[in-house]
Amino acid sequence: MTLDIDVAIRNGFSRTFKRNGLLLVGAFAVFGLVSAVLTQTAAVQLLERLGNLPTQTPPPGPGGPGGAGTPPTEMDDFTGSQPLALPIPLLLAVPLAALTPFVAEALRIVAVRTLVSEHTESIPGAFVRENIVWATLNGFVGGIVVWFIVVIGGVIGLIGLLIGGPLVAAFFATSFFFVRQEIAVENKNFVDALTDSWQLTSGHRIGLFALAVAIWLIGLLVSIPGTIIGFAAAAGSPGLATIAVTVVSVVLSALTTVFGIAVAARAYDQLRAERGGETGDDGSTATGGDTTAHHGL
Repeated sequence: MTLDIDVAIRNGFSRTFKRNGLLLVGAFAVFGLVSAVLTQTAAVQLLERLGNLPTQTPPPGPGGPGGAGTPPTEMDDFTGSQPLALPIPLLLAVPLAALTPFVAEALRIVAVRTLVSEHTESIPGAFVRENIVWATLNGFVGGIVVWFIVVIGGVIGLIGLLIGGPLVAAFFATSFFFVRQEIAVENKNFVDALTDSWQLTSGHRIGLFALAVAIWLIGLLVSIPGTIIGFAAAAGSPGLATIAVTVVSVVLSALTTVFGIAVAARAYDQLRAERGGETGDDGSTATGGDTTAHHGL
């Protein structure tokens, strides 16, 4: 079957605003805020501990240390740009911040499983529990491998022909478009996922590239309110502007992340139906309301 981009986008939009889609948006938003707090906290405390930022020597007298006229240091300026930083111990903040990429991958795995399935009201516990560590590690490593292949392919193409770099990078990016889906839904390791994504996308790469561009453009449009709010808040207080922009950006990013996963999930469902020979009238898998058996959960 031919990939129907319009159906994938419309179904992805619909699934984003179903009950479990909104639950996923909330989960990504909370994670984004927690991640921002941990990252800013770790950055501030690391710089304070290492003393990498030079400071200005305050003048003696009323303008000396503790005085009202004490000039701000570069450390003060940096701290002011990190308003979400909390007094969390460094030995706790840094390891927690380092774990955030793995938590993000686990969330994406759960989101893929949910949005590929026909569940719309809840997130089945099996999607969260079954093989989640295995899938998360494979998804994380697989993402790095895909990024490396895309970058190296783009560099090689750029050396061969100026316009060849972006074309080669786009080819590899679309070829491995469904690596995470193959890992999350079919419980494959990242090597098998790379191979099967390549096969699944064969003959559909132009359509998938157009779908990826459409998702990117929609995300760009959604980000505009955050920019407007940032400019409006900056007119009042710089500190408020930073917090406002961070919070709005995190929420909008959560929304566009779930939307992107939902659209990719519906496109994946179309193509794996072709692979499995199980196609319904609307292009979805003909398994009814529960696709748990499809991915072995």
